[in-house]
Amino acid sequence: MSSRDSRRFALLAIPIILTPAFGTAAMGRDPDSLSVRLEAEKGPYRVGQGIEIGVAVPARDERPTLELPAVRDARVFLAGTSFRPVSASAIGRVQSGENVFLTRVRLVPGRAGVLDVPPIVARLGDQSGRSQALRLRVEPVPTEGRPAGFLGGVGEFTLEADASPSSVRVGQATVYRIEIRGPAAWGSRLAPDLSRLAHLPIAPKIDELPQAAADDPPTRTFSFRILPTRPGDVLLPPVSISAYDPHAGQYFTKVTRSVPIRAVAVPELESGTVELPTHPAGWTRSSGTAAVASTIIGATLIVIASRLVRRGRAARRGPAASRRLARQLAARLASLGKAGGAEGSSEEMSPARFAAELMGALTTFASTVADRPPGALTPAEARDAFRALTGSEELASRASRLVEWCDRVLFSDELRTDGLADCCREAVALFDSLGRRTLRPLGSRRGPARSSP
Repeated sequence: MSSRDSRRFALLAIPIILTPAFGTAAMGRDPDSLSVRLEAEKGPYRVGQGIEIGVAVPARDERPTLELPAVRDARVFLAGTSFRPVSASAIGRVQSGENVFLTRVRLVPGRAGVLDVPPIVARLGDQSGRSQALRLRVEPVPTEGRPAGFLGGVGEFTLEADASPSSVRVGQATVYRIEIRGPAAWGSRLAPDLSRLAHLPIAPKIDELPQAAADDPPTRTFSFRILPTRPGDVLLPPVSISAYDPHAGQYFTKVTRSVPIRAVAVPELESGTVELPTHPAGWTRSSGTAAVASTIIGATLIVIASRLVRRGRAARRGPAASRRLARQLAARLASLGKAGGAEGSSEEMSPARFAAELMGALTTFASTVADRPPGALTPAEARDAFRALTGSEELASRASRLVEWCDRVLFSDELRTDGLADCCREAVALFDSLGRRTLRPLGSRRGPARSSP
């Protein structure tokens, strides 16, 4: 057994070992039952932190099997095993071959508050036993000082980033991966912000792919499909990722390395290298004329469509763009609320999913309209940004309350469904109001923004 396990489980095992016959007959316990001792590492504990729990079971030569309980709002999994021989000199009445079998169990809480851990059951043949229950108080990570790159992780970590393939043609996708290794991977549920990549010369289209995670060793991989629309050689810029150090009581940040990508232009066909086919059998002048007419009509439709697209882009750059964006976000949030039961649907929408969507909507609006740097908003930042945009203290307070609600759901306690419905209505009302207002231009010192008819 390692010295680390000896130190961690020393206090856990001694009360069991020093009792004659492992404490069964002396305590009036059934001699065929197993003694199971449970002890958690010293707190305080945070949401997303991997809490280690030690389980000690005295037995002879064979390790008992453990039945891990399900814990609400937490993940529970095995983290390692060892054993400790019981020496005759320490007890005097113990026969050779008797050991204390030690098991490390990891618990990762997903919400703040009181966490009840049911007893753990041990079995060995016809023998069985159960531990006492544990009650842990889990605290949320602090809001003050939280960086925009915080993904929910607690503890140390390392980063790896790569793109494969590193060279693609324009219109062909490459997969960009960011891997977190270490204890912070357990709680890192939010994807990192890649909005900076949109400004690269290759004008990439970016789609988030499903995450991949493992508990032991702790890893989490975020994958993104990147599709260049223009040729060029670029470096994907470093991505900042933050975690909370529970021992130092502060956040810390690490960055990925820059990742090179080459987007090669699709070669153009030269007319001199193209061999024109001969007319097929049955070809007539009338059929050839119809083909030419179809080609001309198709080209005309393409020109008309491109003009409409250019007009649409020009309209989006006009003064009504912010109101249009607000109405689109209001419609998006309203549809999520209806799909998630906020308006009486039978389907279930988790508060965490809606909170992530709402935080994304608030961040998108603030960064697009107010030219704010990308990254999640804090309640204070939301108040300042929306006060500057609208000149309305009431709308600024509403935005701040919504961000605070998102924080509680994503990094603290899960709210009930009725809280989700109230938040959905308030979010839709906020963006509806923004969709009817003429927002302040950047740097404006004028009075409050006015509503549009």
